[in-house]
Amino acid sequence: MKMSAEEQEKILNYNGTVLTFHLSTVTCEEGGGGDKIATLHFRRMLFNPAAGVFLQKSTGLFNIPSAYVGAEIISLNCTADYRTGMNLPCILLGKTKKHKETKYLLLLLHASDEFECYLHFKLNYKMKDDIHLVGGPMVLWRHNDQLFYLSPQTRIVVSVPVKFSSIKWANEIEDEGIVVLGVKHAHIPEGEDEHCFPMLDSVIWQSEFVVY
Repeated sequence: MKMSAEEQEKILNYNGTVLTFHLSTVTCEEGGGGDKIATLHFRRMLFNPAAGVFLQKSTGLFNIPSAYVGAEIISLNCTADYRTGMNLPCILLGKTKKHKETKYLLLLLHASDEFECYLHFKLNYKMKDDIHLVGGPMVLWRHNDQLFYLSPQTRIVVSVPVKFSSIKWANEIEDEGIVVLGVKHAHIPEGEDEHCFPMLDSVIWQSEFVVY
């Protein structure tokens, strides 16, 4: 049986261990059918200071549902699962179709080395800017200077009423919830000439830090 493969690998630090995720898509060319099979493999590696090497602690795999075959790893993070309070590795997969609709699948990796399909959704565009996986878990991203988020609790994509030109940091703060630190374009006060400012001052002047 003749096969061709597409591969992608990402690394994540989790509770003193190193997790490597290897996403492979294999095309079976036998019979001209070109069927694809996608698998997400992972390894838990623990550093042994005495030997000076990483030792393999455990391995596992997850067979990607057929609807997401051909997906890529969009984002990785360790974040709180509100159901248990435990921090878990989260993996966001995305598959873009020819007509630009993109399907997303958020996976959680439990201590039992089993994957959970935690959240799935569709967008009519592909996420490209400032993608964050935060407590919940919740998926948070920016598109056309607009901030959006989604979780099983919201059930729908929620738009934040603040414009961001970039997101510098997003995470959970105790007693405050999810906090986003970003930048938005500022306007020069009426009557001021932007050419009067030195280059560095102009860059700072035309940006505002925003906390939401």
